[in-house]
Amino acid sequence: MIARKTAIFLSACMLACAGTPFYIVASAGYAPAYWEGVRANGAIVRGEDSPVVLEKQAFTFSANTFPVIGGTQETAAYDASMAAEYTFFNSADYAVNMKLVFPFREAPDYETHWDEEDDPLDHARLYSVTADGEAVASAVRHTYFSYAFNAQQDAARILDEKKDDVFFKRQTPVTVYEMEIRNISVPQFYLSGKFTCDEADTRVIVSDFNSWSREEDGERIGAWYYRNGNKSFTVTVIGVQENVLPVFSLYEDYTREKPLAGNAAIVSQTSMSFEDYALRSRKQDSEVSEIDWYNAAIDSLNGYGKDCAVISSQEASLTNRLARWLEYQLEFPANGKIVNRVTAPLYPSVNGGYSPYVYRYECLLSSAAKRLSFSELEIAIDTPYFLTECSLQGFQKTENGYVLKQQEFPQGVLMFSLCETEQPVLLSLPNQGGIPVPIAILIGAGVALVVVPAGICIYIAAHNARKNAPNAGANGEIRSKRNKKR
Repeated sequence: MIARKTAIFLSACMLACAGTPFYIVASAGYAPAYWEGVRANGAIVRGEDSPVVLEKQAFTFSANTFPVIGGTQETAAYDASMAAEYTFFNSADYAVNMKLVFPFREAPDYETHWDEEDDPLDHARLYSVTADGEAVASAVRHTYFSYAFNAQQDAARILDEKKDDVFFKRQTPVTVYEMEIRNISVPQFYLSGKFTCDEADTRVIVSDFNSWSREEDGERIGAWYYRNGNKSFTVTVIGVQENVLPVFSLYEDYTREKPLAGNAAIVSQTSMSFEDYALRSRKQDSEVSEIDWYNAAIDSLNGYGKDCAVISSQEASLTNRLARWLEYQLEFPANGKIVNRVTAPLYPSVNGGYSPYVYRYECLLSSAAKRLSFSELEIAIDTPYFLTECSLQGFQKTENGYVLKQQEFPQGVLMFSLCETEQPVLLSLPNQGGIPVPIAILIGAGVALVVVPAGICIYIAAHNARKNAPNAGANGEIRSKRNKKR
């Protein structure tokens, strides 16, 4: 029996919040704040059309309380969730199995009522998946998380076996050199080395360097060191091993005009296969599977090293760079229908520049809805609070909150704001000429806000159970650009 595969994405339009706060103190006892939220990704269609069509989808945002900023487990009885309900119909006369995944993340920083001993990866328990009202088993999967989340590319990273990369093969030779700087007497100094290896043959991971430049005949790295500080570093050579290590030189500063006595010597070297190297930092009891860890390591290295031979160990690290997904499966009989419901916690952005605070929710609606069989869309906002702003027109006030029903699936961003009062007051900073707080916060912070996508995105891999059905639909090639900032 040969499986026919297709893949589509569906947005469950869930908003989870990065929740990283920053503050600007205007005067004593006055500290307005803004907590940035996360925009969920929308529907994206991949591969061939599936025989399973979407007859109806309904989103319900239940915001019965607002998150308590700086609250405690006893005071922050937070009750807010988002549910996405899909009515699927298998239009084929054969059975179809579909694998679905959606990303999730840990609680935002402003949520403090979580158990302190919780594993930061162990928040799948806050999510639930049902099919026709019955619980559906799910598994946690992990992928490498690049700086710019892309639902289509990131979900395509989820594989059921270790990938066979063009460069990083399982048996590719790896040598780890532990280096130490010796015979130096000045308080601080600058180490520099130039690698002339070809990135097509060799990749090099170097720890703790903080400058990189491409020269005519190679790539130069540099790093500051201190006599009384740590004077060791690691060089990991992957691929062709011959004539890779440069002669490291010491200088007074980064201009390299005044060389110093001293040298960098090899303390030890260890050889292994790339597979062993990629997995050596994974703990035996890790929640991350061996397959997911190995594939994430390759994606991390490819994300930064395709156009350069030398990679920083920080760039190659998987620490805090793993996206988390819940994976589950639906089994459709021929011409069968399933109502699939996904429930997740809901965390808004919080704007402290208003009195009372304004809580904003965003989700990116379908970017490819024309390729899906939408027949009915319903969005409900169940809340006792006031809807002060909304990007979509047509919401009607109801006894439970607000509701929108329509046949056409809208494009773009669904954004709505809730507040305890119908007309929140925009605050001004005292003695600052009446500058509105939100503007002053951005000016005072002097930083660019970074939105980290989370939200629910459902990735469906449909497997055709019909005999001798042809193979179709493969994971697309993933291309990620190197972060040019060194």
